[in-house]
Amino acid sequence: PRGRAVDQRDDAGARDALMDLVDPDLAQPRGHEGGGVGQVEAELGDRVQMPPPGRHLFGIIGNPVEHSLSPAMHTAAFAELGVNGVYIPRRPTDLSDGFRGLRSLGFIGVSVTVPFKVALKDCLDQVDPVARNIGAVNTLLFERDGDHCRCTGYNTDWLGSNQALGEELQLAGSTVLVL
Repeated sequence: PRGRAVDQRDDAGARDALMDLVDPDLAQPRGHEGGGVGQVEAELGDRVQMPPPGRHLFGIIGNPVEHSLSPAMHTAAFAELGVNGVYIPRRPTDLSDGFRGLRSLGFIGVSVTVPFKVALKDCLDQVDPVARNIGAVNTLLFERDGDHCRCTGYNTDWLGSNQALGEELQLAGSTVLVL
């Protein structure tokens, strides 16, 4: 059900959810060598190091996601800007379970890539009107108020494509077919 209170999990449940959320093979962004801002260590077995208190959780959800440069880029940006954040790649086997994990673990923002841009709309509390018209989301924003968490989906893909096309074509008043 939409708009429900955030799942309250005990420490073991949160660790289990994080283990499901963080694929040990993907826990360290490519090009990031140990210990710095943005790293989550996940070990096989029943022990998972939770992010330190106060660390802001961000991520990317998709399949495949191993090739994504987003974790390394965001990690570098967080470090440069002094943001106490971690950017975690997520490749869920079940989309709705993966989404519930993002919500219950306290993620703030998540990038969405293929193949989930269309299907994820059905999990959200709200879809931005532009994203609804496009029919896909690529950005999730989780907003918390007490025990309640509301997730809104946005689409920012069109901004980049319109900017790139606008540099080559006059878009105002044009009819465009994108294949």
